[in-house]
Amino acid sequence: MTFFVCLINPMFHLNKIIMKDLLFKKSLLVPFLLMFALLFSSCDKDKDEQNGDKSLDVTVNFTGSKKPKAGDVLNVVVIYTKISELDLDNYDGPDFYLDVPLTQSDIDNGVTVSLDMIDLTKPEIYVGALVDMDDEAGPSPGDLIEFFDDVDIIDVMLDVAQPTNCHGKKSVKINLDKVMTLPSLDVTVNFTGTVIPEPGQMLYVSLFYSPLTEFDTEHGSEPDIMQSHILTADDIENGKTLTLSDIDPSATEAYVGAFVDTGDDGPGEGELIECYENVDFVDAVNGDAEATNVIGKTAITIDLDMVLVGMP
Repeated sequence: MTFFVCLINPMFHLNKIIMKDLLFKKSLLVPFLLMFALLFSSCDKDKDEQNGDKSLDVTVNFTGSKKPKAGDVLNVVVIYTKISELDLDNYDGPDFYLDVPLTQSDIDNGVTVSLDMIDLTKPEIYVGALVDMDDEAGPSPGDLIEFFDDVDIIDVMLDVAQPTNCHGKKSVKINLDKVMTLPSLDVTVNFTGTVIPEPGQMLYVSLFYSPLTEFDTEHGSEPDIMQSHILTADDIENGKTLTLSDIDPSATEAYVGAFVDTGDDGPGEGELIECYENVDFVDAVNGDAEATNVIGKTAITIDLDMVLVGMP
């Protein structure tokens, strides 16, 4: 594999280190972290950007099941460029933001902040709110975060939705109830061939962000994300669904395969293994066939009936 940066390179590398464990040593949310890291390491805009006494009042209510605690910091952020049109390579942060240490009254009753530095003449005005819930630098899964009007940050990154333009408004309300959750993929594996696994054997479902031609079996290449499950008789008869979680929303490629290990020693001759949409694993690794890109999918099915013949 999800907006505010002042010092891009230092924070980018910091976030890559912090987020490694979430995605099997793959950096994730690169555009997202580039845009939002300024919330935690930034330089304030000069007060001479004030636009007279004009302001935008932003009311934030905490209406979800997950709530901040007193002392947590609410960040209200303004961007004057459509999010989908931002040049992330040259982006140096939001136009401005405001930090609000929360009291218990703010959490119970909501809090209104007046953005008196805002330029209401801008044709594009986008407002977001964030509360860091885990003390990790930059937004991470579990944080409260969304844009006005009820727009999820991951949907923004995937271009499924875009924030509502606040131009012409004097006040907006954000019911901050969205918890940052990275994309996931449900993979259902059925056993439909003449070779059927036995109860107690291990099923693996793996995801790779790079084409399988780059998978180096000789030097111990590993999947970027992997789930395993000990098969039961019911799984073998009716199929088993495993969920691949925390998928990088900035990834443009992802390939999925399933494998049953009968000897606890990795893929070997005669074992069940194949890629999504009936693609032979060996052919995909050798470049004789192309695995199917699953980006954009939320659920897939693999009818696991291909037997490994000839190690790649």
